[in-house]
Amino acid sequence: MTSTTVFDPETMDAVDAAEMTGASDLLQTIHTMAEAAMDVVADTRILRPTVYDNEVRLIATTNGQDLPLLIQPAAHRQLAEKTGIPWSYYERMLLANPQLLATNLDQWFQQEPGRHMLRLLRPITDAQHRQAEASGHAYAFVRAVVSSRYRTLDNAAMLNVLLPEAAARNLRLDDSSLTDTRLSLRFVGPERSLDEIAASHALQGTVLRRGEVMSHGVYIRNSETGHASYAIEPFARILACLNGMIVAQSFRAIHVGRDKDDGEVSLQTQRLEDAAVFARSRDRFREVTDESRLLSTGVAIVNGMNTPLFESTEAPSVFEIVERVGMSMRLNGAEQKVLQSELLNDLLLNEGATPVVTRFNVSQALTATARVGYDADGDDDRRTELQRLGWQVLTDPIDQLLKAGAAK
Repeated sequence: MTSTTVFDPETMDAVDAAEMTGASDLLQTIHTMAEAAMDVVADTRILRPTVYDNEVRLIATTNGQDLPLLIQPAAHRQLAEKTGIPWSYYERMLLANPQLLATNLDQWFQQEPGRHMLRLLRPITDAQHRQAEASGHAYAFVRAVVSSRYRTLDNAAMLNVLLPEAAARNLRLDDSSLTDTRLSLRFVGPERSLDEIAASHALQGTVLRRGEVMSHGVYIRNSETGHASYAIEPFARILACLNGMIVAQSFRAIHVGRDKDDGEVSLQTQRLEDAAVFARSRDRFREVTDESRLLSTGVAIVNGMNTPLFESTEAPSVFEIVERVGMSMRLNGAEQKVLQSELLNDLLLNEGATPVVTRFNVSQALTATARVGYDADGDDDRRTELQRLGWQVLTDPIDQLLKAGAAK
């Protein structure tokens, strides 16, 4: 096995764009990982599960050389799936009897062999180098065990394509989340007044939140390890309270490509397979950040400000609304508490002597729950889900869903 280094002709443009968008540190981290990464397609019969210092690892035998590989947590789950071992039992063996797990894995590797792509990462940080040395000088970490048909769509190549697009539209990185399994990015653009949008579209009704400002941008998600599809979606943020909402699904690509030969997967092969997807994603990025998309998002928000969630004659209390929202949208107890507090706070911002609960109020309470309950160190998957729900409240026939929830 030999290492490969990413040399993409678009990299220098991406570096300049990263400076403009505030993504320089992120891009450097992503490219450092790309240079330490490699992919190998292997038959399970050349993999030997062993235990070293009470830790299960794989020994890959190639060209007469034994290479010890440490297994990251997400890859353990994928190995359980590939071998058909229930995760609860796999995890029990992993924690309490690693030798039994190694024996089980070896048995299934030999009895039901399969070809898989191992997504490897050589040690980068000081902590990883220490871990590799303590584990008998492990060669690399196994971060994913995926199909031999897996389409890589890696983060470095994605950023090389999309960062120049973000810079051209004056977008800046609002926040990012990079874990062992996912990368998610939220970019936002210049601020726009909702009053101006309402006036330009001659919207009927009263804008209950004079002076409210929104910023439109894009949400991007990708997984190099097979834990999520590659997606690009419009993103809007209300500036007064910094609540963000993910507008709608716009582009999604699954990580499935052509079957690959055994051995290390070349960078050229990856580039050829991924080029068409990234070309389409560039077009989608331009579409979701277009001025027309910004205006349509603003119109939906303004309309939500003018649409009561219930008719005045049948409007339940705020506490009952919170209960119905929680039941319909499967919020846990902690989320419902945050939702109730944020909904009461948001109602105080409405103009008028008698606050009316609108779609916008509930939308803002949901997205505030995402912001307050799941900050930068929290569960980004759940935060993303709540931000999508915030948009659904504005646009879907959610009032019927909430009324149905009252009967349960």
